[in-house]
Amino acid sequence: MIKKYLLNIQTKKIHNGFSPCHRAKSMKESNKKWFDNYEEAVNFYEGKSRGEPCGICLKDYEND
Repeated sequence: MIKKYLLNIQTKKIHNGFSPCHRAKSMKESNKKWFDNYEEAVNFYEGKSRGEPCGICLKDYEND
């Protein structure tokens, strides 16, 4: 089963798991972290750092 969101743990970008952009498709397996919930992907990092939506495949999501 495909998860809804793909986080690049190196760049902190969150991608659409169903329709990923070219950057998500070329991501190294070691940088991938999958999520069913968008908020979990955003809050994956502890502290002040947060995941951010990809400007290509999640352009409709706003940065907080």
